Amino acid sequence: DWNAKIISPSLPVGRVWQQHILDTKNYEKDCLLLCGHMVYSDPDAVLDEAGLARRLETTKHILESQMGKLDKEVWSFGSVKSNGWCGVDFCDVMG
Repeated sequence: DWNAKIISPSLPVGRVWQQHILDTKNYEKDCLLLCGHMVYSDPDAVLDEAGLARRLETTKHILESQMGKLDKEVWSFGSVKSNGWCGVDFCDVMG
């Protein structure tokens, strides 16, 4: 799901990914090494709160079916908007 139309990472994983993207030279090298191509981010995807909530639920179901019980520290958070997924500054500005 390279275009994040079906699944999305948890908040902690998403934050690590966002920080990694900022290290552009190493991010490109790591993507090519691990995936064979760049893994792009669409920061506007958080504007579709319902879509993000669906993608997160789908991700949880897939992981539970493959790995069993999910780590609560990684997957327990409130609503999409309140959980910080959109980024503190962005959500504050958008209301």
